[in-house]
Order: sequence, then structure tokens, then C-alpha cells
Amino acid sequence: MGDDPLPGQRFARESAAVFDRSYRGLVDLSGGPKPVGDFLHGIFSSHVKSLEPGKGQASSFLSAKGRLIAAFGLHALAGGRYRMAFLEPLDDTVLKPLGKYCFLSDVTIEDLGPILGTLSVEGPEAARALRLAGIEAGLPASSLASMRAELSGAAVTIIRAGETPAGGFDIWAERAALDRVREALVEAARLAGGGPADIDAAEALRIEAGIAHRGKDYDTDEAFPAEVGWEHALTYDKCYVGQEVVARMRTYGHANRRLKGLLFAPGEDPPIPGTRILSGGEDVGRIGSSAFSERLGRAVALGMVHRKAWSAGKLMAGEDPSREAEVRDLPLA
Repeated sequence: MGDDPLPGQRFARESAAVFDRSYRGLVDLSGGPKPVGDFLHGIFSSHVKSLEPGKGQASSFLSAKGRLIAAFGLHALAGGRYRMAFLEPLDDTVLKPLGKYCFLSDVTIEDLGPILGTLSVEGPEAARALRLAGIEAGLPASSLASMRAELSGAAVTIIRAGETPAGGFDIWAERAALDRVREALVEAARLAGGGPADIDAAEALRIEAGIAHRGKDYDTDEAFPAEVGWEHALTYDKCYVGQEVVARMRTYGHANRRLKGLLFAPGEDPPIPGTRILSGGEDVGRIGSSAFSERLGRAVALGMVHRKAWSAGKLMAGEDPSREAEVRDLPLA
């Protein structure tokens, strides 16, 4: 039985909420005859060479056709290693294409899933909760910056990040210590006026924040970064896999689809993922993630919507003409 999602959402909005995100994929890249950063600079979409240990940046791995294989936070570690921190579980749709490039350059891929797990503390009182948990040093202030610390007797890494409107911190900890670190964080969050939050709360807040998940809101090699809100990870002054395509789209083209928020009438249940989105009887998209928003008091969803329906105002979800949703830009205000 999970935690009640409604107080969990309020905790993240008003104080501090603790999320278990140990399903997220973590991968380390190291080795090779030349610096790993030089190799990754030519593969990933961000300015890898500018990263220093303790810093991170939004990045992406594209196909030769410019479509998104994976979006992630890229972190520079000590000793010339780099860590890819995904928002979703890791699978072969990412590992196989990444492995092909790494094999050619003798770069080692280490799946840290069995070793490390991710917890999050998010909300306006997240920093206070971490201090109450015993973190005395100054916390990372810039996005995806990190620091090493000790929490509940375990070595952890604290990263400035978040999947909720308020944001907060991610914590990497060894899986053997994950339960006791989570207990310490929950106790500290309660002292700060918050507490634990379950996956349902996490989904509602992620939808409000407009953050797409691979496998839910888009599939590997299906969407362009600009369609799912990941254009901030793109650079246009260097060469990397897929760069020519996204550069042409920026200069000459436009996204035919884009991730949009959908707001349902009070009393409506969240729609089933995969439900068709219709405008005037015409298929204009699909529902991805859906949940109940405590703040908005209604069901919300993310959906890939064709550009011809962006200004439609209301769209149908499924075949029932009475089941309408307002189409909104993200994040959901």
C-alpha cells in the first residue's frame, strides 16, 4: 500500500516531499585511448568539454535522423568519468545504440542499477529538510551541480534537480543503505512540515511540471527533442550525432507535434495512456501519462498533439464526445 498521493502532492508544493526514484537508470562511462569527454562531446548534444567534476548539464543522445534515443542529466565525476542519470528505467533501446559507439572507442559502460539508487527531496523546504537530516555543508545551488556528503552513516551524492514544479534535490545512495537513508529523509521532511510521497503523487507533479518520460510520453527514436521539451539540451555550434537534422529543423522547419498538457473536467477519471486525442473527429494525438492533480482538483495528462490542434481550446479524449479536455501549454499553471 503506497502513501496517500494527495498529501504527498501538498508536501511537494508547500514544504518537503520524499520520493523513491530508485527505478531510474544510472550509467558510468570511462576508459578509452583518449579522454572520455572528447569522445562524448562528439556523440551527445551538450557541451561535454565544458563540464568540470561536480557539475552537470542536460544532454541527449540522438539517432542519425535527429530523433531522441534518450534524454538525461550528464555529470562529470572525478578521474575523467561521466555519469548518465536518466529519469526512467534503463533498457536495451538505449544501451544497444550507446554500446555501438562506445565499443568503437574502447569506452566502458557500467550499469549502476544494481549498485546505486535515487531518492529525491523536493519542495520549498527541501533544503531545510536536508539540513535537518544532518547535511551541514552548503547545498548545490546551480542546476545539476552535485556534492558528496554523509547521511545516516552512508556516503551519498546530492544533486540539485527535480521533477516537480518546486524542484529540490536528488540523492544517490548505495542500494544497501537506501532504506535507512530514505527513513532519515522522511523523518527530516516531517520536521520541516512534509513527509513521504508515492509514485502517484510523483506522476501528478511531473505532469504539472511538463516533464516527459521515455516509454510513457514518447518512445525511443520516435520523437525529436523539440517535440518533448528537451530542446534546452541541444547545441548548434559543434558536431554530434543527429546535429545536422535538428539544426535544419531550427533554421527552416518547425515541430509538427508537441507535448501538451490536457486538463479534464472536475469529476473525470484520468484517461488511460494511449487514448486517442481527437479534434473535429480527426486523430491529432495520443495520451501519454495521466494522473489526478490535487492542486488543480481534476485529472491531468500529457499528450503528443499535432500542431493543427494546438489552438483548438478543447479536444476529445477517446470516442465519447462528452469527454473533453482543455489543451494547455506546459508547465500547467
